[in-house]
This record gives sequence, C-alpha cells and structure tokens, in this order.
Amino acid sequence: GEVIIEASCVGRDREIAEILAHAAGGDPARGQRVLVVAGPTGIGKSTVLRHAVRHAQQQAISLRVVDDADRLDADELARAMTDDSDHLIVLGATRRTPEIEAQLA
Repeated sequence: GEVIIEASCVGRDREIAEILAHAAGGDPARGQRVLVVAGPTGIGKSTVLRHAVRHAQQQAISLRVVDDADRLDADELARAMTDDSDHLIVLGATRRTPEIEAQLA
C-alpha cells in the first residue's frame, strides 16, 4: 500500500493562530480583507499557509491563499483576488511587489 507522510509545521503554531485570528475576526460589513505573509525563499511560508488553510477548514473559517503572489502580474493578481465573499485572502510572497501594494491600496 501507499504510505503518505505529512510534514508537520513544528514551531509555527503562533503564526498559524495569527492567520486564523485575522480570518475569524473580520467584520463582514468591511468585505474582503488581505493579509500578506512575506519572507525569504525556503523560510516555510507555504507550509504555514497550507496548515492555516487546513485549520481554517476544520473550524469553518473562510480563508483563501494565493501563494507565490509576487510572481503574478497585476492582471493575474487581480483575478486571483476577485471574489464577492467576505473572507480573508492571504498572499504568500518573498517580497511585496508594486502589484501587491496596489491590491492593498
């Protein structure tokens, strides 16, 4: 049979909890919110974001991740963020690009 070993997210409980708190603490009247998780390549952003999504699903928290957001051009990023819901969108990136900054404005 196939054995699947899931990588853990050791020592990142605080970061995951902060993402979930942002997602759960929103005011629906304010609409969509954006959180940027930025840091150097290989630091574990994608792993943290995957675990945050899993925890959010378990808690029925609305959360959407756009990983590698700094690799998207302005149109791609705008399309990735287009949604009518009031959930939190988390952008994973190695740096905050002008395209990301424009979405935050």
